[in-house]
Amino acid sequence: MSTTSLFVELIVSGIGTVAWLILLFFSIFDYTWIPRQKLTGLLTLIPFLSLVYVLGIITDHLAHHLYKRIFHKFFCNLNKKFREQDFDQYKSYENIKSNNEYVEAVKVYVYTHAAENTMKRFEYDRSRLRIARAWGINFVFLAISTSIFAWTRLPQVAVSTKVAISTFSVFFCGLGAIFAFYTWRDLTKWEYDQLKRISNILETKNSQKGDS
Repeated sequence: MSTTSLFVELIVSGIGTVAWLILLFFSIFDYTWIPRQKLTGLLTLIPFLSLVYVLGIITDHLAHHLYKRIFHKFFCNLNKKFREQDFDQYKSYENIKSNNEYVEAVKVYVYTHAAENTMKRFEYDRSRLRIARAWGINFVFLAISTSIFAWTRLPQVAVSTKVAISTFSVFFCGLGAIFAFYTWRDLTKWEYDQLKRISNILETKNSQKGDS
């Protein structure tokens, strides 16, 4: 995966985190003390982009571990299904203690031996997976922070309007979170299927080379 693609991916993931963090920050500390020109100017600065990038890294890391814990059964089933067919190439991994480590070992082998074009497509799908995973979390916190901001920092707005804002944010972000989750789930299954398929192809090619 190219550095540019990775940078864009983390920016896409991080911008959602920045959005709900800003709303939460303004809900707690207000925003009237910041001049409007400086407020809009801050968003154009390089440090802001750097912050988005760093938060993208943090969000991706936290989402990875959070999903592993919450959807532990889902990953266990995927790993179990993945190991139903062992490859001759991995006899050296007999002492691997867990299915997850086995999958990681296969992944290392695929990254090492697969063709460049194959890995570009594989990495593209993994990039989409990570973005969907991060935004599954971002949508939840966006709904919460938007509602908090509406009720704490918009005193001039009618109660009915605040209710409408909260309802819309929960509905819109709820749909976004649901779609992000199902996208992540489908892409995760696809990743395991692709990994197994590529491994089979590599194992077959290596066997043919050995026979010749």
